[in-house]
Amino acid sequence: MSPKKPDYLNLIIGKDSIIQDDVILGNSSKDQVIVGDNALIRSGTIIYSKVKICNGFKIGHRALIRMSSEIGDNVRIGTNVVLDGNCTG
Repeated sequence: MSPKKPDYLNLIIGKDSIIQDDVILGNSSKDQVIVGDNALIRSGTIIYSKVKICNGFKIGHRALIRMSSEIGDNVRIGTNVVLDGNCTG
């Protein structure tokens, strides 16, 4: 299932990625959100703008990733986790 892309959002979703219901991707009209291939973003997750997520990413329900973060390949983040801004890993 693909999220509805608002007209103002600069959003790139890789192939074979799954975005479940009630996910928010981006919170800015000019900053980009990139989700790599084969990602799984579970329901209730919020990902702020200026975030780059590489391939094979998986995240639990109701997690939060704040602005200016970069997540590497095959990273797993659990349910209800908060990553403050400017994180890399």
